[in-house]
Amino acid sequence: MNPDSDTDDPGGVARPSAVSAVNPQGSAVRSTALGAVLGLDAVGHCIALATLCFAGGLGVGLGLGATVFVLGSVIATLSQTLLGRLPLSLAIAQDTSISLLAPAAITAGLMASGPLEANVITTFAVLGLSAFVSGLLFWAVGRFGLGRIVRAFPYPVAAGFLASSGCLLVMAALSILLAGSSEAEWTAAIMDPLVWTSLIPAVVFALALLVAIHWFGGLVGMLAVVAFALAGFYTCLAWWGIDAGTARGLHLLPNFGGDGPIGFGQLSLGEVDWNAVAYATPIIASVALINLVAILLNTTGIELALESDVDVDRELRIAGATNLLVGAFGCVSAFAQSGANIFAGRMAAQRGALSAGYLLVLGVACFFATKLAGAVPIFVATGLLIFIGITMIESWLFQTRNRLRAVDWAIICGIVAMTLVLGILPAVLVGLFLAVLSFAVTSARLPVVDFITDGRTRRSVVDRSLAENDRLGQQGDSIQILHLQGALFFGSVENLIAITGQLLAKAPRTAFVILDCDEVDLIDASACAGLTKLRQLLKRRGITPVIAGLSHSNRSALERWAPQTRGEMDRVLGIRTAPTVDDALEACEDELLEQRDPVVGKTLDALLAELSNAHPRAGELARRMTRMELAPDDVLIRKGNPSADIFFVESGRLSVLITSASGSGLRVRSLGSGAVVGEMAHILDLPRSTEVLAATASVVHRLDEQAIGEILDGDPVLSALLYKVLAHALALKVLKANVLIGDMRAPRAAPRAIR
Repeated sequence: MNPDSDTDDPGGVARPSAVSAVNPQGSAVRSTALGAVLGLDAVGHCIALATLCFAGGLGVGLGLGATVFVLGSVIATLSQTLLGRLPLSLAIAQDTSISLLAPAAITAGLMASGPLEANVITTFAVLGLSAFVSGLLFWAVGRFGLGRIVRAFPYPVAAGFLASSGCLLVMAALSILLAGSSEAEWTAAIMDPLVWTSLIPAVVFALALLVAIHWFGGLVGMLAVVAFALAGFYTCLAWWGIDAGTARGLHLLPNFGGDGPIGFGQLSLGEVDWNAVAYATPIIASVALINLVAILLNTTGIELALESDVDVDRELRIAGATNLLVGAFGCVSAFAQSGANIFAGRMAAQRGALSAGYLLVLGVACFFATKLAGAVPIFVATGLLIFIGITMIESWLFQTRNRLRAVDWAIICGIVAMTLVLGILPAVLVGLFLAVLSFAVTSARLPVVDFITDGRTRRSVVDRSLAENDRLGQQGDSIQILHLQGALFFGSVENLIAITGQLLAKAPRTAFVILDCDEVDLIDASACAGLTKLRQLLKRRGITPVIAGLSHSNRSALERWAPQTRGEMDRVLGIRTAPTVDDALEACEDELLEQRDPVVGKTLDALLAELSNAHPRAGELARRMTRMELAPDDVLIRKGNPSADIFFVESGRLSVLITSASGSGLRVRSLGSGAVVGEMAHILDLPRSTEVLAATASVVHRLDEQAIGEILDGDPVLSALLYKVLAHALALKVLKANVLIGDMRAPRAAPRAIR
């Protein structure tokens, strides 16, 4: 009846905690019986859909339509059972898009020229073509691995569509009850007392089904209501002496018209009016998209409720091939139904036995579908449609109210309202626009600036002298670092500009602004324009911006917006760039130190005096060293070398590298004037653990192993001085490490986004 009627959550996405896992040890007999019961429900569902698709002048095709829909359900279930990997594999002719498809199929059928058979076969052509196109779409999405991506379809739009489909299904059922009258003629039709003989029982029957599903355990209660309605109907006919022919004349039973229902042998593909089919082409394309969303929702619902892991793309390929087959003989799209499978999962049904019982009932029904369709009272068939529509409205409109944000639920309500006024396609398009707009606004309100630090708390990995560290501690707030995240687009970049303006008002001494883009996933054209605006804002205040950590794709986006000029390969949009935030920090620190108090290169004697607190014998220690001049990229220390020489940096810059997992060198420290390197290997008597090379032209003084041995063996005072210098150097490195660790572990307070 309704594939989503037995779920705890909308669309069959039941809470996993509320669903029992499929029990392979369950009784095969019990599972087969359960499958048979679900099969009876599926037969009623197919007859109800056929009643909707072959209403009015197409009534002669009702029996054949019911047969085709049942047969399509059999083929889809066989395919799912034998090839699919869902925990349970019941499938059915789908009602998700029927409220859109049935009117188009009926209109095309009635437009067809020729005998009555041409009208019927043209209707089947529209129905089958919709399944065929849906199958092609399913297969293509699965073939190219797009199933997970399509799942990103906005939930409010999907829910709004399904709720709207429920409304249209109710209205379509009412049109059948009102003798096929259009909505504009309902007022006149409803004045006919004969109409009420089906309208009132249909509404009461639908309400009884709702009560049964909520109060009496779902499917069993529903079938009991159906059995009671059928028994009561035929008892009343017998009591009043009304035969089947008279009941058809009173619009109580389906009227096949003419010489009775049409069979397979009376139809020919040559009688299809393809011009009439072409009229329904836009609807067919829309139905295919709708079915794609529906099959993904159903698959997700089964996957979550039965706690399984499903290969969505594989299931789509199987469903695609199946719908190519069922569409070839005029059936609507057929695929796994969520409600019945989840219900069976709760009953711990066995997969094979469940499918066997289900297929047994449907297989028998294929031979008697025409008689069954003619024997089911109109109020039962239309009542089933009303029930399905109401449960869809309940699941997707009312039950989502407390689960979604107000704006998302408003989108659902808006789609339903627009469907009733303009139709479902314009409503879904508007819903998509609103969902995208809501996403853009929400994303723009997310904090693009993760956190902000400055040059006092966040330092580069350069080992500097005490005097330089003191100066950076005092003036480091001249460097502001904005750590960005997510995507930079038209909304978030405006937030960035506003936050930067607020920051500059609080930090008036700012000279450098570093934008750390290491965690920025996307920069669009609007962001490029925004960053240009930010550069101009900072330039007017005499502030230098630096962009660090750009990915290749983001840098390419910025370069496309404003191509680089010759000689400015280290800039984008006229803004300086750096490979990492540490490189940017190092450059800004160097520039800051030069601007505020230029650092004059120190002699070795001066460096040792600083490290030894002006010890009188520091000069003697210097005379035991060998002066070395290094060109850029010269290797000073090679990893694994057993040498225990100690080096003192007089000028220039050295890089300390470790080997990453990919085999490339990763800079972990940078050494400037006054730094000591190599003391760890000497003290611990271990091979070199890192590679040290010159980043710039440098002057280094080496205290080799032989000189160290002579000092240790023959001069206790100079030995003590040497270890005092080494201890001083190690203490500076520990202090530096503590600052870096403290910066990484400090809680981050992200700036508030501008509203």
